Amino acid sequence: AWGNGAGIHCYSSSPSLENVTISGNNANSGVYYGGGGIYCSSNSSPTLLNCILWYDSPQEIYLYESAIPCEITISYSNIHGGETSIVTNNGIVNWLEGNIYEVPLFVGTGDHPYSLLEDSPCIDAGNPDPIFYDPEDPNNPGYALYPAMGTIINDMGAYGGPNAIGWITVPVNDDVIIQPTLCKLYQNYPNPFNPTTTISFSVTQNAVSGSDGSSFVTLDIYNLKGQKVKTLVNEVLPAGEHSVVWDGKNANNKAVASGIYFYNLKVGNKSLAIKKCLLLK
Repeated sequence: AWGNGAGIHCYSSSPSLENVTISGNNANSGVYYGGGGIYCSSNSSPTLLNCILWYDSPQEIYLYESAIPCEITISYSNIHGGETSIVTNNGIVNWLEGNIYEVPLFVGTGDHPYSLLEDSPCIDAGNPDPIFYDPEDPNNPGYALYPAMGTIINDMGAYGGPNAIGWITVPVNDDVIIQPTLCKLYQNYPNPFNPTTTISFSVTQNAVSGSDGSSFVTLDIYNLKGQKVKTLVNEVLPAGEHSVVWDGKNANNKAVASGIYFYNLKVGNKSLAIKKCLLLK
């Protein structure tokens, strides 16, 4: 890149990157440079889940210094150099559980050189939560959300192991077809809050799993360590707009401490959106 963000440049944006591989990008050209993997500016707040950022230069992640700090949230991802390699300036890094710093062992050749070798540390290292498994049904052993080579646990990266199906890849000169959004998770209000806040979300017909237009929806609260604090929604809901109030208490009905929390929306057992909120007392 002639400038910043050779892999992805986030400008006043907060994308959710899930099972994404960014590798071999260079942002060393130009007068200003940074973020061979990801560059964030103007109050950007991306989230990374099950991702691989490897061998990008001059660094994997660069948060530009600004009046309103940038913020990045990372979990179950393999980041070259680990947390200490991220250039934060006055930004914030939410380094959650499951992250590693190990050579990913890409295949390196063929049509999919960034798929994983059999002994890659990224296999079975992704988020273990979004797994469907019915122990009462021997014919339904479960599956990972993404193509997996090992067990039913998610892999890191876009491809999974060498025997996994993998996602369809799009060459840089071809058109990219953007699918319509299946749901939307809104920022809680008020934020910061004390003692209660309202979380709103919408579920569209495209996300439904039932013939009557309904979907099974889960909304969970997590702390900075990635530990589940409370489940706010866990039921079948009709398509449309919905909202729920969190009273700042955990599953045991005890008030939680001040700090940053995350709320994760799942539709049909697929994690679709994560946002953060701030409890101030």
